[in-house]
Amino acid sequence: MRIPLLVAGLLLANSTALAQGLELLSNGGFEAGSLAGWTELVGAGQGHVVMQGSLPPQGFDPNTPRAGSWLFSSAVAEGATPLTPEITLRQTVTLPSIPAGALATLTAAGWVAGAAGGNGIPSNDLARIVVTLRGANGQAVATMSSPVLDPVVGTWNQLRTATLVVPATAVTADFDFATRLDPGFSSIDIGADDLSLVWDVGPACSLRNGSGINPLDLACVTPPRLGTTWQLAIATNPTTVLSAAVLGLAPQIPPLPLPQFGGGEILIGSTLASLAGSAPTLGLAAQPAAQGLVVFVQGARLDVVGGVATVVLTNALDAVLAQ
Repeated sequence: MRIPLLVAGLLLANSTALAQGLELLSNGGFEAGSLAGWTELVGAGQGHVVMQGSLPPQGFDPNTPRAGSWLFSSAVAEGATPLTPEITLRQTVTLPSIPAGALATLTAAGWVAGAAGGNGIPSNDLARIVVTLRGANGQAVATMSSPVLDPVVGTWNQLRTATLVVPATAVTADFDFATRLDPGFSSIDIGADDLSLVWDVGPACSLRNGSGINPLDLACVTPPRLGTTWQLAIATNPTTVLSAAVLGLAPQIPPLPLPQFGGGEILIGSTLASLAGSAPTLGLAAQPAAQGLVVFVQGARLDVVGGVATVVLTNALDAVLAQ
């Protein structure tokens, strides 16, 4: 199927997409053993870079790095002042020049570990990433942010923004990692590791999943590059009888719950076309007018168990079409 001016979403195995780009942050994993490269914008002196330790299942000191030997911790056990309401780290980077005729994108990500209070009760401390792009005069020209996350106790949870097309006027980016105290607890018991801001030129995509209840069963096999055949993949099982990817020109915000569809959510709007099968493909014509077009896709499948049919809605993918 060839639709000249359409593009659907791309997961590109999010970690793969990040690996292909240019990392703009320095010391994002805190392996310098310090806050080198970072400014404590809010809560100065309250967060600490700590060496690897052990994280008890209900511990209130998130001190086991996701990778390497160091992480950032805001726990009282690591020296934070009790009742500090917020801690924000910032790193400002200069953006690379955009090649003539190219499309540049940014994606921000990071990992956070939750913890419990000293009484063993899991706290609801919150974390998120906010990126602000600024022009030559310092004025904000674009922003993007991750969902606000209450990380699960004792595990590393990923924060991730959607992919943002970089305006031509943007020259710097402020990357903020922000945490907020759960009322009733003494400290923001959150650890952070592997913070990342990736610059890429060309087609890009990102995962979007509303409130997180849809299964992450839609992925991209190839990037949505103009002049190529773009391939998606929908995970199925032995009970699946039908599957399809649905394209749209807008995200559904807020997500639309459909209790009758297995409790899933509709994540795209302005439906344009559907691509049948568990490995749908879309031919992307090499049309300059499609450069930078953002389109959205969501997967669906029909599972039949014991004679009962259930429609399962998957995550959505947001994609930028480019050469």
